Amino acid sequence: MIPRANRVLTVAITWLVIVFGCYFFNVARPGLGTKWERLPSLPDSATTIELTDYGFILATTESSKVYKRELWQTTEPWMLHDEATEDLNATPCQVDDENRFSVSSLPGKVVARSSRNCVASAENSVHVEVALLENGEVWMWTYLYGGIGEGFTWLLVLAGVALGVILLGVGGVMKFWETQEV
Repeated sequence: MIPRANRVLTVAITWLVIVFGCYFFNVARPGLGTKWERLPSLPDSATTIELTDYGFILATTESSKVYKRELWQTTEPWMLHDEATEDLNATPCQVDDENRFSVSSLPGKVVARSSRNCVASAENSVHVEVALLENGEVWMWTYLYGGIGEGFTWLLVLAGVALGVILLGVGGVMKFWETQEV
């Protein structure tokens, strides 16, 4: 028969492994496992790609034409962009100055790449990366983060660790008393 102390210690250790696993995948390495999404093909062969401050993807071709698309219109075709007449006002974005996301590797050699953190809603932001591959394909990677959920994640991790430590303490005390009774 397994003593109660061993059961409590097993539950505590299992609990802490689960909590630290959740921490690793949600807090320490956000985006781990998120896949790249291929965007529709460009009408021309591109040389550079850029994610603008207003949520547009601009691709410059070898013939100096500039094609654009909005971030969230993934099925729409690329449109020619005229800098002189068009105003690029859409989702506000800022340059990504931190490298905390676990971006998976691309299925080819990267020629150009751009990343920004953009506003998704009043509470959330989204990290966006766009890449132009050597074969002319354009890929996009997105990860939603922030808002009230991120605060709750930290709170749940701390509560989980506290519960695990309490269970370890209870199990340790029980183990100590079991050895004293013998």
